[in-house]
Amino acid sequence: MAEFLIMLKNVLVFVALAIPGFLMAKKKVLQPQDCNALSQILIYVAMPFLVFYSALDITLNGKTALEFLLVAVLTGIGQLGGCLLTNLLPGLPKDAQQRNVMRFAMVFGNNGFLGLPLVAALFSESLPITVAYSAIIGIVSNLLILIVGNHMIVGKKATFSFKCMVTNPVLIAFSLGAIANLLKITDRLPEVETYAVYLKNLVTPVSMFIIGIKFGEMKLKHLICDKKLYYVTFVRLVLFPALVAAILLLVRIVLPVSDPLILALFIGFAMPTAAMTTSLAVQSNMPGNSATGYVLGTTLFSVVTLPVLYSLLQIFL
Repeated sequence: MAEFLIMLKNVLVFVALAIPGFLMAKKKVLQPQDCNALSQILIYVAMPFLVFYSALDITLNGKTALEFLLVAVLTGIGQLGGCLLTNLLPGLPKDAQQRNVMRFAMVFGNNGFLGLPLVAALFSESLPITVAYSAIIGIVSNLLILIVGNHMIVGKKATFSFKCMVTNPVLIAFSLGAIANLLKITDRLPEVETYAVYLKNLVTPVSMFIIGIKFGEMKLKHLICDKKLYYVTFVRLVLFPALVAAILLLVRIVLPVSDPLILALFIGFAMPTAAMTTSLAVQSNMPGNSATGYVLGTTLFSVVTLPVLYSLLQIFL
């Protein structure tokens, strides 16, 4: 019960942070295009500094390098396995575009805007390595969205840029943080860490502000009446995180899988649908309303599913 309340309180605080954006969107103080500027701040400033800071705050050695590799491999296997599994699910639309948007919404979670900030809020003090694992999950997820997810929705029109992959801000930030950690730069220049703290603290409020604006643009009736949303919600928020947790707990019987690693992967796979779903749907000349509904609807339902599943997981850890 205690674990449920801890997670619930944190999730509710996150939801409350979205209220200003929601109200300003409803009052037309902010317009949909304002989200683009906030997203750029989040992607290119706030999140990289959160990842940079998380890399400063861990012990880097051969063991942690292997753990990072394990997290990356497990994330890749999980998401590629999800792509295969969703292709076998019954009841998906016959229309290829609608089907693939649903599959994308089921497989890829919002690890950037929600996952990493939530893990940082929960574990940055007690288990900082969990934040680093979450950063790895975010990096792998972004790469798979660029390579696999993009092709899933856009199809033959999809393009892949190696430059975009290697210039991913989170990947660069993690690499620079690891180098700064190994060189003990903060011992000589503690101001570097202080500077990173100021900017990393933007992640949670800015990300939730964006989600609040998106909610302000969407009519609640459209969310409630979309039957496909409930299917996506079950697979994305219940089935996949439960499968991931169960598999990791079974693997733990024979291999020394740590609690932080399990927690990071569980939260990564329990996140609502990735915000990229909407932009990719629009790119493939599909209406963005359904895709946006999956993003916002799963975000809303995660207020319930995440605390419940997290508290159940704690029983076995």
